[in-house]
Amino acid sequence: MSRMRVAVGIPSYREADTIADVVRLVDEGLAALPVPCETVIVNVDGESDDGTVARFLSVPTRSRKVSIVAAGPPAGKGRNIRELFAYAVDHAIDAIAMIDADIRTATPSWAPALLEPVMSGRAHYVVPDYLRSRFRGTGTNHFAYPILYGWLGADMRQPIGGDFGLSRSFAEHLLSAPWPDAAHGYGIDLFMSGHAVTAGVPWTVAPLGEKVDRFGRTRFARVATEIMASGLDLVRRSSMAAGPFAAPRDWRATPTVEPEHPDEDGVRRRNDEMRASARDLVSVYARWVGDGSWDPDALLASPEPRLPMDVWARLLAGAVVEAATLDREAPAERIAAWLLPALWMRTVAFWREVDGRDAADVDREVRDQTVLFRRMLEARGPGGGQGGKPSSR
Repeated sequence: MSRMRVAVGIPSYREADTIADVVRLVDEGLAALPVPCETVIVNVDGESDDGTVARFLSVPTRSRKVSIVAAGPPAGKGRNIRELFAYAVDHAIDAIAMIDADIRTATPSWAPALLEPVMSGRAHYVVPDYLRSRFRGTGTNHFAYPILYGWLGADMRQPIGGDFGLSRSFAEHLLSAPWPDAAHGYGIDLFMSGHAVTAGVPWTVAPLGEKVDRFGRTRFARVATEIMASGLDLVRRSSMAAGPFAAPRDWRATPTVEPEHPDEDGVRRRNDEMRASARDLVSVYARWVGDGSWDPDALLASPEPRLPMDVWARLLAGAVVEAATLDREAPAERIAAWLLPALWMRTVAFWREVDGRDAADVDREVRDQTVLFRRMLEARGPGGGQGGKPSSR
């Protein structure tokens, strides 16, 4: 009987300073797999100009290494991952894991944790469960998790964490699906997780411990817009799952270490920028909130964002309903760009609201917000059906 073939893909762009450590940890983890396997570490790089590929190739490993450079448009993380899937399918890889090249807290246990459920046949998709600071996971906490739970009924707490496991058959499914523009960029994670749920793919969770990666607020607008555009595409190609849903589980039981805080001067500059953008979108936001109970002038008069949970839930529900039913021809990127200033204001308000609270309480706040978003969707009645029926795990 031939050995199982497994691969760990490391998508990268300008990560010469971190990729070598990730490669060493991945190689150590692959050597600890419980059964003998043919192992390969695949770096798919987006034409880095800082020596990332050379650093990858220079690391001594027991596993074979393959370097793929994804050249030309459309550039982005998702395009790199698409190249990884194509390699895995072409080379009959049985189980695939992905680990980001900029992770600072990865351990050798990550690769086996993401691969073992696929290798054993327990799942075809594996999502991470991290311990994270309240300053991280903006797109997860306030958009991706609400979409997966509120729209599809799947309690997938970290659907865009960046580190995943999947089977070759699920990779083939993803390659055969239409890819929106956002999925070629930072929308790739939500594209994968959404397809796992809507296709009924068995999925499970791999506890990975603390996650710290590059703290890149400079990329906030691009990252958040691509994530949200991918999520809006997801709601357009699925039906809102019929409730009632089971209450979200308590994912986090232990506190996490606080990483470096955001630069307050940078936060203030971003606040000013986003508040100015929000002023131009007051009529859009009023349409999304819907009932006239929100006073945007009072909110925007403050230099410190004060977007409370209930207003964010209404805004998000309004944006989703508009994308899914009222204006299906509008580019998802345009609606995402409209939502962006509100997402930032909710993010900073959330940081202030949960200051000093323990991690379990912070996570409870995220879950309460997600449940409220679901209630707002139900109140608006955008359409039920079983197209978004979640898979078992």
